[in-house]
Amino acid sequence: FDSGDWRLGVGGGRSLEGTNDFMYPPNHAPLLASAIFSRDDFDYVDRRSLGIFAERRPLGGKSRLRAEFGRMRDAGAEQSARAGLIRGDSGFRENRPVTFGRFTRAVLAYERNPDVLAEYLHPGIGVMVRGEIGRGDLDYNRFDARLTVQRPFGRHLTVGARVDVGALVARGAVPLQQVIELGGPEQLPGFGYKAFGGDRAALGQFSA
Repeated sequence: FDSGDWRLGVGGGRSLEGTNDFMYPPNHAPLLASAIFSRDDFDYVDRRSLGIFAERRPLGGKSRLRAEFGRMRDAGAEQSARAGLIRGDSGFRENRPVTFGRFTRAVLAYERNPDVLAEYLHPGIGVMVRGEIGRGDLDYNRFDARLTVQRPFGRHLTVGARVDVGALVARGAVPLQQVIELGGPEQLPGFGYKAFGGDRAALGQFSA
């Protein structure tokens, strides 16, 4: 159902979702490029889901408030290919382990200027705040936020800044796919892939 200001829907299925942190959107993963060039700096979870969602656009296309509620089942994603069409030095890495289990998930997210959040070089200010709760075999609370600012100076200079923060609280064992991990060319060039991990993180980036 889509009335312009409101979108309501029911969805379900099986998906391969990226578990890398501070990406936009959260499940972003360049699967097509990986299949060609044998480079894949992402880890995945095999997720089956059934749920409902409601989305409100209070300020037209520039902002949206979205709520989701559903039942999930997470499992490990098995490696089905050793390399893409063009093989690099070693091919694909092994996918990192995940915590198996069934759980009920609720998500509430607000976004302002999603095109700025996604493209990073689009002028403007983008804001994203997202809260997620899981209850069941996987029992956790997760909070993420992002602020992106891009401002052009003249014809040849654009200055940009981005700040990401995240926090994870688990009442029992921490689900491995929810641990906040940073490091590697997508986030921290010069550091090893996912060299840092924990339940609290903040990352700032600046470009000109």
